[in-house]
Amino acid sequence: MHKTIWIIRLFACLLLSALVIGVVAAQDTCPADLSALVEACSASPLGSACTASGDAVPLDQLPEDSAPQIIRLSGSGGDLSLTLVGVQLTAYEQGEMASAGVEVGNAAGYNVNLRGGPGSNFDVVGIMRFDERLIADGQSADGAWLRVQVEEGVVAWVSKSLVSNLPELAGLPVVDANSPAGGAVGHVLTLAPVESDCGESGAYITASGESAQRLTINDVPVSVTAGTLFVGLGEDTETSYFAFSGSSAVGTGDAQLSLAAGQSSASSIDALPSLPPFEQITALGIEPEACLVAVGASPVTALTEPDGDFNFTLAEDVTYTADGLTTVEDAAWLHLAIRGDAWVSAAEVSTLGACEALPDPLAVEAPPVFGAGLSPEQIIYNYLNARIAADARQMQALSCASWDQQAALQSQSFRAMRAELLNVACSTVSQSGGNAVVHCDGVIQTEYNGELRQWELGNYALTQESGAWRMCGEAG
Repeated sequence: MHKTIWIIRLFACLLLSALVIGVVAAQDTCPADLSALVEACSASPLGSACTASGDAVPLDQLPEDSAPQIIRLSGSGGDLSLTLVGVQLTAYEQGEMASAGVEVGNAAGYNVNLRGGPGSNFDVVGIMRFDERLIADGQSADGAWLRVQVEEGVVAWVSKSLVSNLPELAGLPVVDANSPAGGAVGHVLTLAPVESDCGESGAYITASGESAQRLTINDVPVSVTAGTLFVGLGEDTETSYFAFSGSSAVGTGDAQLSLAAGQSSASSIDALPSLPPFEQITALGIEPEACLVAVGASPVTALTEPDGDFNFTLAEDVTYTADGLTTVEDAAWLHLAIRGDAWVSAAEVSTLGACEALPDPLAVEAPPVFGAGLSPEQIIYNYLNARIAADARQMQALSCASWDQQAALQSQSFRAMRAELLNVACSTVSQSGGNAVVHCDGVIQTEYNGELRQWELGNYALTQESGAWRMCGEAG
């Protein structure tokens, strides 16, 4: 009896060990499989689906293999690449992508020309009045011109620089003279999740070129410009979107969502998007323009401020984005882009992407330096204007430390008189390092009890203090 129990226990241990080894092996091989996929499909043809074996088939002959795939598509002014991880392409067609359009107003303040094509070399076919509003339903490949609906079925083109610049315009489809009004021909894909050991399931969409590349995924219009967008397609969760780089737009019209690098379709800690693990991102060669923060198997505490009080515990095995970085006593702290203040020690998490470039939200900005950026002659001209106005405060602000008291005395010179500058022209005659000499032609004319008197101007010495030129008295 005891021998039987022992054999059962031994068998259970062996079975458990095999399962654990199998899970670890699957987790270890997945990043390697993705790296092999990228290498094998680096030169796969447009309009095909390619697997890690290097075999590429046309999209009208969908592969039955549900392993990771790379799909390459031609775009407008660039190409599209979709890497499918844990999802499978179930249908593909080229169809019309509907666009609800974006209402734009005339921002020029005067009537502007409407042209027959996207460029000033096309004929003028009408005008857009200074107070008129039209619906833009498409844009040129370079994004400089908008196609607008003049009346039903009739379109024209207007320069984007002359209309109200709205973020929604970036999501308009790229169209040409032959595209039907209200839409454009594009790629329409249907994706479905499948079982996978590669972490989060979804599609990485990478667009080349500087114009917006558009496609429709599961009936949702998506555009990506010069970057990578992750479309999360978990089985039991809603579709989520996260922009690794570039800019993206999801949806159309008033419901369209614009995403810059590091932004997602979720806006609070209660609705965090499912972001892929670091191993998956690096295996695919993605370089995030945002800063990603990964929490490992051990919980990490988020504080209200660096070295501050407990706020909440971050979930394990979750990837977050950071929007701030500061240093306290030589220790780096990251501020997470979630609801409320959440600071984590950089030593307790893993990071990926442009983290060193994050702004310091706790930094105290230095007050602007008065007169910074002004040339020596501009400083002297302003000093002279302050003198005839008897503005001691302005004169002292424009003076170096050693001239401060003299500036206060000079401010009294013309206080009881009417003073004005006549024919004044100042120029820098010499400059060496932090010293300069300015010569001014012209006079200060005063009037006292009806008597006019003129005071000739001359040479003035300046020095640089605290990042700006300062008046330091008359020069010989």
